Amino acid sequence: DQYALASDEPQTVMVFSMGAGFCEASAATVTGMVVEVVASDGIQMGGRDLDARIFHTLAQDFQTRYGSDLMGDKTAVRRLLAAAQRAKHTLTVAEETSIELEGLHAGVDFFAVVKRSKVEALLAEELARCVEMASGVWEVAKAKAAETSRAPRLVLNGGCCRMPKLQAMLNALQEEGESLCLDLDLEEAAAQGAATQAASLVGCAEATPSHLMLFDITAAGLGLSTTGGAMTTIIPRG
Repeated sequence: DQYALASDEPQTVMVFSMGAGFCEASAATVTGMVVEVVASDGIQMGGRDLDARIFHTLAQDFQTRYGSDLMGDKTAVRRLLAAAQRAKHTLTVAEETSIELEGLHAGVDFFAVVKRSKVEALLAEELARCVEMASGVWEVAKAKAAETSRAPRLVLNGGCCRMPKLQAMLNALQEEGESLCLDLDLEEAAAQGAATQAASLVGCAEATPSHLMLFDITAAGLGLSTTGGAMTTIIPRG
C-alpha cells in the first residue's frame, strides 16, 4: 500500500519481505490507487532462523576450543544468541565484527572475530531458499510488466533485507541496469501498510488515502488442525 502512494504511474512491482519469522514475495499491479496482488508465495524462514544458525556455529566453536558444552546453561545461551543477532546486524554495514562475552560459561571468557564473508557462506542455503521462492513470483511480475512495456520494480521490506548478500542475490533476478527499490523504511513499511489497510477496512477516513483499493491474495494456505495433526485447508494459497 505504501509503495502505491509513492507513484501515480501504472506499474508492476514485486515486494520481497523478510522479517523475523517469515519470508514472502508478492507481485502486484498498481494503477493509480488500485493495487491488485497477482501472485504471492512464502516460506517459514526469517531473521530468527539466521540468528540460530550463527548461534549454533558459535556454540560449537566454544565447545571445540574449551571442551565445554554451554547448551544446558540458559543464561549463556541467551547471551550468545543476543551476541549472534548483534553480529548479524553489524555485518550489514561492516566486513567483520567481534564478540566478547566475559564469563560466558563455566567461568570461561569467549572472544571471536566474525567475518561477513564467513557468515554469508554459513547462511547461503537459507538465503538461496528465500530467493528461489521469490524467483517464481518474479516471473509472474515480469509477465505482467510486459503487458505495459515497463520493467517491474523489486521492492524490499523487512530488516533482513539490509544484508548485502541477500540484496545482491535478489538484484541478480533483474535485468542488467535495473536496481532494487530501497526507498521504503525496511523496518516500518509493513506496519504502515497494515495500518493503512486496517483503517480502510474499518472505514477510518482520516487515516485512509482516498480511493485506495487493495485486492489481496494469501501467500500460504490457511486451515485447521484435525485428527492426527493433519491440516485441513480452508483457504488455499493464492
